[in-house]
Amino acid sequence: LVPFVSLYLAIKLLKYKQVESNFIRQGLLIIFFLGLSYHQYTTFHEELEATKSEPVTLVDAIATYSNIPNTNVFVAQFGLSGLLLREFDIQVTPIEIQKELTLEEQITQLLNQKSEPARSDYSGIFEGKNLLLIEAESLNNLAIDPELTPTLYRLKHSGLVVRGYNSPLLPGSTSDTEFMANTSLLPTINGKITFNTYAKNTYPLTLAKVFTENTYFSMASHNNYGIYYNRSEMLPALGYTFYDALGLNAYDNVPDSDVIDHVKWIMYEYEKVFSFWVTYNGHQPYSVDTLSEDMMKYLDIVTKKYPEMPEPERIYFAKNMDLDRGLASLLKDYENNDLLDDLVIIIYGDHFPKGLFENKEDYRTMCETNEIEFEHCFNTPFIIWNNDSIMGYINKVSSPLDIAPTIFDLFNLSYDYKTALGNSVFDPNYNGFNFNEFGVIMTDDFTYDTARQTITHNWEKPEEVYKLEAEALYAKLQLGFKIVETDYFNSLEYKKGQ
Repeated sequence: LVPFVSLYLAIKLLKYKQVESNFIRQGLLIIFFLGLSYHQYTTFHEELEATKSEPVTLVDAIATYSNIPNTNVFVAQFGLSGLLLREFDIQVTPIEIQKELTLEEQITQLLNQKSEPARSDYSGIFEGKNLLLIEAESLNNLAIDPELTPTLYRLKHSGLVVRGYNSPLLPGSTSDTEFMANTSLLPTINGKITFNTYAKNTYPLTLAKVFTENTYFSMASHNNYGIYYNRSEMLPALGYTFYDALGLNAYDNVPDSDVIDHVKWIMYEYEKVFSFWVTYNGHQPYSVDTLSEDMMKYLDIVTKKYPEMPEPERIYFAKNMDLDRGLASLLKDYENNDLLDDLVIIIYGDHFPKGLFENKEDYRTMCETNEIEFEHCFNTPFIIWNNDSIMGYINKVSSPLDIAPTIFDLFNLSYDYKTALGNSVFDPNYNGFNFNEFGVIMTDDFTYDTARQTITHNWEKPEEVYKLEAEALYAKLQLGFKIVETDYFNSLEYKKGQ
């Protein structure tokens, strides 16, 4: 609005000086502002075009401009004038809306396209067992080190790892991953945080509700106060009995190694329990003053092993060592009480650790030493473990949308699959799907950069075919973001199909 207001005030000023009859001067002023706007437009796109040839970065201009992951992030990078410009930018291709259908009708079509899940050799292998589902704050594969975090390393190498899984870093950060994992729905990308704004929506399918229907006690816990991300309202809405820092007697962000002890004792009280725990340790900032006394000792161990590693990243490892020690204590207690075989532990990371590992190439040797493919080294893990189960890995491009359907499959729990956007990673008919904050979508067959409009694939089909498939998936993704925003499951359109 600034150039328009400036133009208006300039013309008023000319009139005040009684030169309103000087149309030439006013015309030149208008031409000047039009020229300025055109120059900004062309300069803008020259800079964006230049970034297309560059590799994706943590602050990626072309991806931010094309997808607006968050209006605050966008304005910080391009300014308010950039946001205004994009609204009228002819080079931005909007997702086509079928004019003959309402948004709710299009969502119905999207969900009705889901095929019935197919069973596999993994279906039902954990039926009747208890589940501890852990959303590990900022945990990535590199942090799973045989010497520093041996318990996580044990779970990974004696459990089942989903290679190709990764959690995107979306506007709602941890809470957005939390939402996807629990509902198999997408959060909103309208600038509002889903947990804060849409807690009163209708959610017919959630992990907690399905487990509760199958006679489990469904609890959620987090070593922070319930007001943070509105968890005290949202998690009960998803069907959980929720324990925040107050409920766990874990005041002032008690370390994970202490909190897991409280979680364990609550779990002991129930014969069948599904426990969802959101950890805290791995959260930024990564400074010495955020470390407990034990973590300071861990920092010394990390420094001894990796003296050249930047301090924030050593602190990150020290924080994860505390989580690791807590898990070791839990496993020992369950084993001593002959309960370990009936416990399933599933761990996934919520997002890439913010502000760390900018120079990834420095860690290539470390990745290879820890038996992690470099392409997956900085991804968030998805680990499934049971003391009495098979071990190995599965290659499947996947996201938090797939966590709930995968759990339902493993525990042989029936659910309305047409209210979920994700799929079980073990479904033989599932071709994989993931997306990230850079506007890149992936399947087992191809990777498509929506901002740069480039595609890499396995060359079994013509590139044009893959591009059409990719664009169709991207359109579905954009439509999926509207489900929560419209409170679709409370709409007349959804109810008439019930």
